[in-house]
Amino acid sequence: LGTSVALARSLRPPELSQSPARTKMAGCMACCVTNNDDEPGTTGLKPMDPMKEEEASFSKAVNVAQEKEEEPKKEELKKEEVKKVEAKAEDAKEPKSKTTSWVYTPCNGKRVHIRSEASITSHAPGDCLRADEEFEVTEEKKGDDDVLFLKLADGRGWVFANKPGIGVMCTRLEDYNK
Repeated sequence: LGTSVALARSLRPPELSQSPARTKMAGCMACCVTNNDDEPGTTGLKPMDPMKEEEASFSKAVNVAQEKEEEPKKEELKKEEVKKVEAKAEDAKEPKSKTTSWVYTPCNGKRVHIRSEASITSHAPGDCLRADEEFEVTEEKKGDDDVLFLKLADGRGWVFANKPGIGVMCTRLEDYNK
């Protein structure tokens, strides 16, 4: 209250300073007035509305309490975001699909042209595999006539593991080494 009285005295207009009764009244008004220097043509003091002040104080306390309540939630969200980013970074490091090792083992001894699609009749751009050549596969796909197509991990295209009327063309490396 002492600082409020001092503030009120420092803000009161000169006409209130002239009598001891007015000085006492100004001191009493210390907790009932606020600074009003912002509005031109005012005396520097304006009456306070205790209900509005109490509402503002309560509202501020509620906001502070809500912020404190939300802090752990915000921290948890931040941690979750960091985990998501770390998981994406980890996924980027790991290969998207598991690869398997195969060997081109044609029963007819001929080379095979790599296909652009998983089909025996699809376009063969020109690259081929030679007998006993090892390669990595990212996808296996069953086609017509139970032909197993193998997608090469290096992105060149597809080869078939077996061909109707011919026989086995590719063997898993683990079976080849037995």
